[in-house]
Amino acid sequence: MRRCLRWTGWWMSYGRRTRRAAMSRRRCWWRASAAAARDSTRRRRRGGWSSARWKCGTVRGCRLCCTGSASSLKPRQKVGVVGRTGSGKSTLLLTLMRMVDICGGDIIVSGRPICAYGLRELRQQFSMIPQDPVLFDGTVRSNLDPFLESTPAEVWRALELVGMRERVELESGGIDGRVQEGGSNYSVGQRQLLCLARALLRRGSGFILMDEATANIDHALDQQIQHTVMAAFNSHTVITIAHRLHTVAAYDKIIVMDHGVVAESGFPRELVSDPSSRFSELVAALGKQEAAKFMASVGVAAAS
Repeated sequence: MRRCLRWTGWWMSYGRRTRRAAMSRRRCWWRASAAAARDSTRRRRRGGWSSARWKCGTVRGCRLCCTGSASSLKPRQKVGVVGRTGSGKSTLLLTLMRMVDICGGDIIVSGRPICAYGLRELRQQFSMIPQDPVLFDGTVRSNLDPFLESTPAEVWRALELVGMRERVELESGGIDGRVQEGGSNYSVGQRQLLCLARALLRRGSGFILMDEATANIDHALDQQIQHTVMAAFNSHTVITIAHRLHTVAAYDKIIVMDHGVVAESGFPRELVSDPSSRFSELVAALGKQEAAKFMASVGVAAAS
């Protein structure tokens, strides 16, 4: 009898916990849906998106806080975000897309705070290229253009711009050729290039966000991807979290993060020319030979 009562009590307690969890999930879904639904009632902005400004943003709800950050990005700039592990680089991108909400300050996108946009309206303006490329079981075309918004000619053009047209033509059987789950029939670098082609085809996107997207590939392919970014996305604002400093040597601007703060920002050449800058410290940490190569790539003579 006692055992029966204990089991009955346990099941009642379990049922209450399950109902509370279900209600919590419904509340989260409702809040997210309500935020996205604001798109239909907000005035749509005319023209393209391409500028952003962080103004003393403070973030809660994550391990690291971006506190007192201040920086601005101009249209069509190529911006590299660098810093040591845990400095807040990824958090900067998460706040831009409202993956985490700021509790102080503002992030201004194209003249309006991000909180003034609905989630769907805001996030449609960003194309994200993650460190681990995502491909699905299907055709090349369905992976690059899942909503069939582009013509076959546009898909081929995107593949040509990223240097994958010949590979798809000769080895995959064209854009209707199969992509295996996870893109296992392509190398890591080729999967990254296909993700770049997907971003090219996405309509209405003014920002390209790359979160250490070249961390797992060799230097030669890294250079190919960076060349593609500079050539194919010349009308986009590109923000790259750089695992390798050489990746952003040719960029227009560098943002150095340190303990969740924008420690400094400026042109790569200006920052590396200042021996007291934090960016110079990061370059020096590469070692004498690699540091000399980096400085030469930005047109600065290495100290003897």
